Amino acid sequence: MKKIHFFKAYSRLGLINPPHGSQQFNYGVEIAPDFVLDQDFLKKFVNYKIDRYTFSKPEKIIKEDYQKIMAKESLEFAALINEKLKNQEIQVVIGGDHSVAFGSVLALLERYKPEELTYVHFDSHADTSSMQNSPSQNFHGQFLRALIDENFDHKALRKIKGKCLLAKNTVIIGDLEADDFDFIEQAKINYFDGHNTELIIERIKSLSQETKHLHISFDIDVFEKKLVAATGTPNSWGGLNENQVLPILEQLALLQNISMDLVEVNPKKTDSRNTINLAQEILSKILLR
Repeated sequence: MKKIHFFKAYSRLGLINPPHGSQQFNYGVEIAPDFVLDQDFLKKFVNYKIDRYTFSKPEKIIKEDYQKIMAKESLEFAALINEKLKNQEIQVVIGGDHSVAFGSVLALLERYKPEELTYVHFDSHADTSSMQNSPSQNFHGQFLRALIDENFDHKALRKIKGKCLLAKNTVIIGDLEADDFDFIEQAKINYFDGHNTELIIERIKSLSQETKHLHISFDIDVFEKKLVAATGTPNSWGGLNENQVLPILEQLALLQNISMDLVEVNPKKTDSRNTINLAQEILSKILLR
């Protein structure tokens, strides 16, 4: 039986401004950990622990301090993970907005060399914007760029990062927005639009054979909007269905030495129960095998 260590990351700090194309601040995403990890769901687990970290509310900080606070709290979250996580436990971060994955991966980069990590990113957004080209300036759309790009232009965050993820060991899966591809192509990140499940599984298995640890960062908005209405920035141009995603997760669950993030569920939005249920199914596919 797998030993699961959940880390509840109460955060919407990744959104200092409304998401691109929206007038809303995605209020509610910060309370998602308590709804995803409800008591009925936790009954499925025989062996688990829970720790918590609460990020600052973006409306409570001065915008000029945004980089400094994001850097400080991401480091604190990473330190909490590595302090509390014990041998043989699986690191599972439940957000919150997707910027919590920055601290989650920083924790991994303290425990593993970059060449020892495979990173798999399920999302309808690549989250590889630079500060210069980000229309919203929100870090939730930049954190993966910050983890990979040694020259990332977010000075406070670049300064704390001792090691970077390797682009060649990074896999992005999702029906992405049209403007997401420049850095993916430049850095030579492995990208799949989700329509060839067998090829995706084959590529991830190949990478995992060359590395020691596989990390899955799963943004619930990778799905079609009709499946996940209760998320901050739903896919309005397409998205994936369950038949395209769940078989991949079933195969990833068979691998040793894994960790994961599950993010961007918003319990305050319409039809949130269906979105929460799907988030719980994602976790079950990985953690209850």
